[in-house]
Amino acid sequence: MQYPQRFLKGIPNEKDITDIGLVGSHIFMFNPERDTREDGYIEQSINWEDDEGAVELTLNQEKSDGRIQFKGGIAFLNRTSLDAFKKEPIFSKIISYERNQLESNRYHGNLLLRTEASAKPNRRVIAGRLASMVERIQRQEKP
Repeated sequence: MQYPQRFLKGIPNEKDITDIGLVGSHIFMFNPERDTREDGYIEQSINWEDDEGAVELTLNQEKSDGRIQFKGGIAFLNRTSLDAFKKEPIFSKIISYERNQLESNRYHGNLLLRTEASAKPNRRVIAGRLASMVERIQRQEKP
C-alpha cells in the first residue's frame, strides 16, 4: 500500500505546545485501556496527508458536542522518520502503521503498538521518540 510522505497528529490543547515550540510527548501516548484491538495492537489515530484536504479536515474536526477537537492545531511528521524508527532492531516488531479510512474521514489511519510493549516505561520512550519527529506545527486559528 502506498502512503504519503507525511502524516498529521492533532494537538488537543494549546498548552500541549511548549514555550519553545515543541509538542508534549503525552499527545503520542498509546492508551492500552482504551485503544487495544483484538489483533494485538494498540492504535493511535492519525491522518495521512494525501492532499491539503487532510489539513483542513483535521483543523475542523469537531467533538460530539460541536467544539473543535484539536484546539492546539496539528503536528506534521515525516513518514521517512517513522520508517527509520520502525527499522531499529528493538522497535522493528512492535511499531507499525496503517490506513484505516472512516466514513467521515478518508485520511484516517493509525499508529500501531504491539500490546506486549504496552508497559508504561515503553510507551513513554516511544511517545518521546514520536514527539521528537515533529517537523512543524500549525496552530489552530479557530477559537
